[in-house]
Amino acid sequence: MWAYVLRKLLYNIPVYLGIVLIVMAALRINDPVWAFLGKTKGAAEAQQRHATMSHEMGLDRPFVVQYGKFLGQMVTFDFGDTYSWDRSTEKVGEMLRKAIVPTLSITIPELALTTIISICIAIVAAYFRGGLVDRTLMLLAVLGMSVSYLVYVILGQYFGAALLNKRLGHELFAIQGYKPGIEHWAHFCLLPVIIGVIVAVGFDTRYYRAVMVEETGRDYIATAKAKGATKTKIMFVHMLKNAMIPIITRVMITL
Repeated sequence: MWAYVLRKLLYNIPVYLGIVLIVMAALRINDPVWAFLGKTKGAAEAQQRHATMSHEMGLDRPFVVQYGKFLGQMVTFDFGDTYSWDRSTEKVGEMLRKAIVPTLSITIPELALTTIISICIAIVAAYFRGGLVDRTLMLLAVLGMSVSYLVYVILGQYFGAALLNKRLGHELFAIQGYKPGIEHWAHFCLLPVIIGVIVAVGFDTRYYRAVMVEETGRDYIATAKAKGATKTKIMFVHMLKNAMIPIITRVMITL
């Protein structure tokens, strides 16, 4: 197994190198230095500032040299400085370190809840395949995934945070911001997690149901039926175990 994993990782190295190459080339279609400097006074002064900053950013070097240097920085997780719209510079690594905890505080619980809920709904829908329960669940899934994520965010911020906080007289859910600590998690992260689950459940439920319905047509299911196994045993013992293979694959890709 480990040989297979290592082989897959090695096969992806050219892909990663190609992605970095394309991104670096795309970012240099429009000169990033002029984008950072914006409007400047005087052609001579502007050219001087452009030359100085190009040297500081390493953009006056050949593209191949820049590419090699960045690959070396990636190995040590040193991605250099970022130049933002407000003319301030900050280490990209520092930005990632500050962002990773709030990001994972939302995405990991959202992924876990979405997976559990979607699998449960998909099992019920597949169990009652073609019936009223199945059609109702699939209708709700389609409706849920048909609405833009932004709409859910706006409605969640208004009804789930601003309006609810006003009714309760205290701030139950934060509209924005983040504060580290488990005791602050629900206040800052629970509402985004709920919104993310609502949006994602529709997509995942339809996929998981399709996987389970496809499994019901396999030979081993026909064999289990011929042996007199009950529908419940076929669904939860035979079918679910085999259906977990594409489900786990999808979860890992999502992660």
